[in-house]
Amino acid sequence: MDWTVIAGVAALVGLIGGIVAPILKLNTSITRLTVVVNGLVENFEKVTDKNDDAHKEINGKLED
Repeated sequence: MDWTVIAGVAALVGLIGGIVAPILKLNTSITRLTVVVNGLVENFEKVTDKNDDAHKEINGKLED
């Protein structure tokens, strides 16, 4: 093989590795972010439900 071919293949492998590694890190970060946001949504819904119940209780006491 010619050395230019070997150097070209090595450069391509390096370029592909340089692109794939950040994409995998980004994918991991997006996955973690999605999990955290879903947890926040669930907690917010729980707080909203408790708030609604508290308001109903307060309104019931005010009506009496």
